[in-house]
Amino acid sequence: MAHLFLWQVKLPTWNINNSILREIYMAKAKKRAEAYKGKGYGKLRYMLYTSAKSRIEECIEHGYYGEAVMIIESVVADRLESRISFLKKENVGFGTLGHLIKEAKKVETDAELLDLFAELDNWREKRNTAVHELVKIEDGQELVDWDNRMKSVGDTAREGYGLLKLVYKRVADLNPKHIDRIF
Repeated sequence: MAHLFLWQVKLPTWNINNSILREIYMAKAKKRAEAYKGKGYGKLRYMLYTSAKSRIEECIEHGYYGEAVMIIESVVADRLESRISFLKKENVGFGTLGHLIKEAKKVETDAELLDLFAELDNWREKRNTAVHELVKIEDGQELVDWDNRMKSVGDTAREGYGLLKLVYKRVADLNPKHIDRIF
């Protein structure tokens, strides 16, 4: 079953019927689990991040670059969801990396993070190429063999891991409740 995000649902001018549709959609949207609620979310997130860090490093070391890129994107997206939720003072739920970067740019007040968003958006484009175009050949473009494509995916994984560490650290530094440092 495909999931739609609120920003993907275009609803006409609001009236009573549209309000009902919005309420139905919002009831089905995935909410981000918040730490400090006594439900074990913070502890689980810590364990997942610790495992993610180990797995990213293992994947990069052994050439499983696609898997590394996937995990990196998941952690970065989670950190952006956390930051945007903090700034908006509401749970923004799950989002794609592109959407989260756009939303973060609208509400972010920290100059360091704002600078990182441009780099992150450039990396997102490389990630899209690595994930969606690995075996595709574009007409009129340079012919790139498998080894060079994998080298590019490896570069994308290493660059993404560096950006993940910067985003993670800065978001953590800006959150007074965030005491653990994993990346």
